[in-house]
Amino acid sequence: MKSKVIKMYDYHDYDLPKVIYIEGVKEQVEKEKHHLLRPYKTKQPVEVVAESDLVVMNLTSEYPKFNKKNIPVNVGKGLFDKKLEAKIVGQKVGESVDITVEVTTDEGSKEVPVMVEIVSGHRMVYPELTDEMVAAGMADSENPEIKTVEAYNTYIYDKTFDAIGGEKIGDLVWDLMCYTVEHSEFELDEEELNQAFEDYMADAYAEAEEEGWDLENMSEDEFRMISDGFNNLQEYKDNAKVEIAAMIKRCAIEGVLRGEDYSEKSLDEMADNLWEIIADYVEHHVDVQEANA
Repeated sequence: MKSKVIKMYDYHDYDLPKVIYIEGVKEQVEKEKHHLLRPYKTKQPVEVVAESDLVVMNLTSEYPKFNKKNIPVNVGKGLFDKKLEAKIVGQKVGESVDITVEVTTDEGSKEVPVMVEIVSGHRMVYPELTDEMVAAGMADSENPEIKTVEAYNTYIYDKTFDAIGGEKIGDLVWDLMCYTVEHSEFELDEEELNQAFEDYMADAYAEAEEEGWDLENMSEDEFRMISDGFNNLQEYKDNAKVEIAAMIKRCAIEGVLRGEDYSEKSLDEMADNLWEIIADYVEHHVDVQEANA
């Protein structure tokens, strides 16, 4: 590796937060429990509409979207119309109610009157979790040893907390790694950069040939579909050059931090594991806590 670090930013000087707070743990835990309880759920009729209920409605309006019969709506999901759904929460099944809903037309926004008849409604009801349900639900999982509600609650909370917290820590690691690279100085070898770019594009052309793609003559829509959003080959090449330069810089910093001489190694021998070094530092200096716990 011919490129090298001239002056490295000391990532220990970066102002890391002492604590990061995460949200959504309890909600995700409940979703996981409902997944386990799915075989035991029952459908029960409702008298008053609440969020997550499935209702069937007759809508009468001069506005076509709200002039429909026997339309099923999962209340609160926003799949039909979030504003209308919010206005029927608390309404009684079997009754009609006059409401107004804001719509957007070519002339701008306006309120349109809608008569809503709630024909029927039901909700899915989940029973209390039992040891027997846990044992049955976890029997074919990666953790069949979990057989009690207490053990499952601990397992699913820890798993969810680690997943959400890990994502937040990952964002912080990425920010610190990019900051370290951006605030360091390098002497990049042009020959090395060009060779890495040529190798990268050779692999891209080889994959395209295998898939039957003509990279040079694709439409923008076709190119976006196969390239994670790039409009054309030139955009793809420009981005590749930026990414390759960033990779070489990461490898050069990694060599300094590990105290290794990378001058005799080729880029193919470099692991690009600066992430591991930064992640270890962040994980030891940042505490993850649940917000409003």
